[in-house]
Formats: sequence, C-alpha cells, structure tokens
Amino acid sequence: SAAPEKEQWRVLGWDAAGTIVAVGADVTGFSVGDEVFYAGALIRSGTNAAFHLVDERLVGRKPRSLNWAEAAALPLTALTAWEMLFDRLDVRRSVPGTAPALLIIGGAGGVGSMAIQLARALTGLTIIATASRPETQEWVTSLGAHYVV
Repeated sequence: SAAPEKEQWRVLGWDAAGTIVAVGADVTGFSVGDEVFYAGALIRSGTNAAFHLVDERLVGRKPRSLNWAEAAALPLTALTAWEMLFDRLDVRRSVPGTAPALLIIGGAGGVGSMAIQLARALTGLTIIATASRPETQEWVTSLGAHYVV
C-alpha cells in the first residue's frame, strides 16, 4: 500500500466539457472560445487537469441546452450507446423474418437512456426498455421508448 512512484502518478477524470483556449495549426473544426465536450482516453492524462490536449476528432460542440456538468456526463454514455447500436448490433440492417424491435435493458441508466434516444431518432425500430420504478418508467417513456417493462 505504498504510494506510487512519481512516474506512476496520474491525473484523474474521464469525460469533460470546457472552452477551447488554443488550437493547433491543423485543427479545422474548432476555434478558440468554442464550448465543447469530449471523452477521455487511456493514452493521456485525466480530465481533472487545468488544461487538456485532445484530438479534434474526439470533440463535440457542447449543446447550448446543457450546463457544463450535463455536457461532461454525455460523451462516454453516448459513445458506448452509439457503438453498441450501430457498430456492434448494426441496428439499421434489417433481418428478414424478424420484428423490427430493440430491447434495452436498464433503459433509465446512462447508456440505456442514450440508446433509447439514439435508436428512436435514427432507426425505425420499436423500442422496448426496462425500468423498475414508476418515475423511471415515465422518464424512459419520455425519452422515446414505445413500451416499458
């Protein structure tokens, strides 16, 4: 339980939101002053630092409707839901002989709530989600689930 050596120290933090204070010469999609959010990565220090160097391909514009904390909570859950739906499950591909439906277990959770919204907005699937409490059942319905169990 000894403290790690200085070379092993790590800055904590994963997802983040902030304002761009400088851009590299090759950056084309963002400018100084842009409000953004982005996902963390294992190859760089954590996001609980004063400044962070991020590849512009991993950055999105912070929605005006979200505060800083909400925007910082978005990247990992949204990316995980996107990769599951479109990269792994390929939900846009129709499967002959099957009903066009998607069951999302844990619809009120972080990834589940993002999956509901993405699937509803970008597919024609019937979305069935699970939620355990009356208030989360209502919330999951408001996100776009057709049925909640």
